[in-house]
Amino acid sequence: MSLKNARVLIIGGTSGIGLGVASAVAERGAIPIVVSRQQSSVDRALSELPDHARGATVDLTDVSALERLAVD
Repeated sequence: MSLKNARVLIIGGTSGIGLGVASAVAERGAIPIVVSRQQSSVDRALSELPDHARGATVDLTDVSALERLAVD
């Protein structure tokens, strides 16, 4: 299945199963966007993903932050 150029937001995508999902969608042509509360986790995950992967930090308890993430 091709996900060419699709943007896939993966909350919890900086480790474990989430990072595995990010890798899998990247292999299928998608642009994975991994999200964590900590920038260091995002940076570590991005170092393991292809160059086209993106990352963001967000506090999931902050509704306005979630809204901004969805719009970006």
